[in-house]
Amino acid sequence: MKYISVLLTCCAFVFICNTPSSAQNPTPSKQFTGSLTSGTIDSQFYYLNRMSRTQEGFKLIRPNNLEIVRKNVLDSLRAQRTSLTQQHQKITELEQQISQARDSIAAANQTMTEVRKQVDSISFLGANFQKGSYHLMVWSIITVLAVLLLISLIQSQRGRSIARASRENLERTQEEFDQHRKKALEREQKLKRQLQDEINKKNL
Repeated sequence: MKYISVLLTCCAFVFICNTPSSAQNPTPSKQFTGSLTSGTIDSQFYYLNRMSRTQEGFKLIRPNNLEIVRKNVLDSLRAQRTSLTQQHQKITELEQQISQARDSIAAANQTMTEVRKQVDSISFLGANFQKGSYHLMVWSIITVLAVLLLISLIQSQRGRSIARASRENLERTQEEFDQHRKKALEREQKLKRQLQDEINKKNL
């Protein structure tokens, strides 16, 4: 505290000595406006200078007034330190909030990436496929099945045609065979009658 008092005293004397004085004789303090207990530190020093007496080029300052100004300076410094501390705390809180926000954004981006992967991929037979690959595979399978079905239909139609033609040929052959057998029976009967007629002629 002694060093602060000495430092403030020196500052006050330097300020007072560098301040021009309009008169060597003091003027009653009641003629000046200002106060040692209010206003800025600069205005308090100015008021202290104006209300102090001048003697042989030096300002004579009452210790009580200097003590008042010293306390005001200390209070101002303390208030400034408190304000700086609060500002540092706010800055720290803001940095923590920013860090938490960055972590939240990073987590959200990771979640969004995973969701996009899940949306863009499809699970099929225990394996994950991209939508494009899955659609290509499905349409390829559908195309192959459609081609196989078309081939089966063509072969079935051809088989039915062949079976129909074979049945018609079989029926035609059966008819020809029946006609041939009928003719053969008629010929055989005719030959039997002729033979019987010859036998009858011989017996006569």
